[in-house]
Amino acid sequence: MTTYKQGDTVLLPYKFTDSDETKPRPAVILSSSKFHIKNKMVICAPITTSVREDDTEIKIIGKENQIAGLKDGGVIRSNVLYTYDFPLIHKKIGSLTDGLLRKVLDKVLDNFSRS
Repeated sequence: MTTYKQGDTVLLPYKFTDSDETKPRPAVILSSSKFHIKNKMVICAPITTSVREDDTEIKIIGKENQIAGLKDGGVIRSNVLYTYDFPLIHKKIGSLTDGLLRKVLDKVLDNFSRS
């Protein structure tokens, strides 16, 4: 079994809302290795090129695109989280830099803070 770690970028099957079809799409793993061992799944946030320009998105720019294994620039949606069992992960394509991963995790936590 391939091991995945927090900050890895992977391809996952995303299901379209209007059909049963799935298509591989990039996502970043947010959960810890401890979570993976205990639950045999990962928590991910999608990476997309459909930019909405809202405060829940974290842009992936410059060299970070290449390190993350992405062809084009994109954004990580911190307000959309999914869980996936390991066998559903198509493959690892890259990883986030430590700085970008910290921004994403901070933004995800912001979504749960009391206002």
